[in-house]
Amino acid sequence: MSPGSGFAEAFDFYGTGFVGEAPVQGPEFASSMDPSTEASALGGFLFRLHSEPSSWLALLHPRGLEESLYAELGNLLASREADRLSALAGMPVAISPPEPLSTPAIARLQAIATQRLRLEHRTGGHVVPLLLLRIQDSREEAGNG
Repeated sequence: MSPGSGFAEAFDFYGTGFVGEAPVQGPEFASSMDPSTEASALGGFLFRLHSEPSSWLALLHPRGLEESLYAELGNLLASREADRLSALAGMPVAISPPEPLSTPAIARLQAIATQRLRLEHRTGGHVVPLLLLRIQDSREEAGNG
């Protein structure tokens, strides 16, 4: 989620459309997800990156969408980030399976996230706003607990 992290370039998401960073200005900016979006309007998944220091990625999406599709997208994004961190650290970085997030967990993650990246999934003439959160070296567990 830094320059060169691989999230800026749009990519084809298994034929379902393209995923990339949301515009930062202009008329399409309004369709991107605001980081302060109410947690009750969101669903999402959490991925732990087993690295030093530990970190987590959470992919948030509007509630009511096909969960398995966005679990897979989160898995793909977390894998890309693990590959990037592995190359930097010179050691393998593994990811956890996707953990579905409850509304209270989403609210907590929005409050403690160290980085936020607005993404969008352009599919079938629609734009689905997404938010990718990084939680770095938090002293509390990031999950639903």
